[in-house]
Amino acid sequence: MSLPTTHKAVIVPSLRDPLDTKIQDIPTPSPTSGSAVLKVLSVYVYSTGEGIFSGKAAVPMQLPSFPGYSAICRVAAIGPDAVLLRPGQLVFSEVIIHARDQPSVNILQGGIFAMNPAQKHLANVWGKGSYAEYVSSPLENIFPLDEDLLINKMGY
Repeated sequence: MSLPTTHKAVIVPSLRDPLDTKIQDIPTPSPTSGSAVLKVLSVYVYSTGEGIFSGKAAVPMQLPSFPGYSAICRVAAIGPDAVLLRPGQLVFSEVIIHARDQPSVNILQGGIFAMNPAQKHLANVWGKGSYAEYVSSPLENIFPLDEDLLINKMGY
């Protein structure tokens, strides 16, 4: 599967009420070591999102924000060091990103809760969330799903 050069993503350019969101074309990520690019199929829209992105809830984040949450995806492309994942595979992508060399440092993918310099650095790497057609995710955040069981046997 070849990746498109751009894809659509939700962007929050500012925190204000009424909610300021846009859908914009952004460059599609390329897979790198330690990552995979995923085609987003379904993503949870959290109930607190409006309060967070309107600025009513004091949540630190980098702006503009490209939000997202945990998602069900298909692997679109894999980095050169992936050994389990395969293009086309159905997966779950976890939203909490941990720094590989300091697991106590974490953010929500999309740069939410990026307060200190380490978290802001992490947000610069993993700052685009899954409210988009494609998302880049660390390999350790991607969990293969049993498609035969879920779809053919359980009827999802």
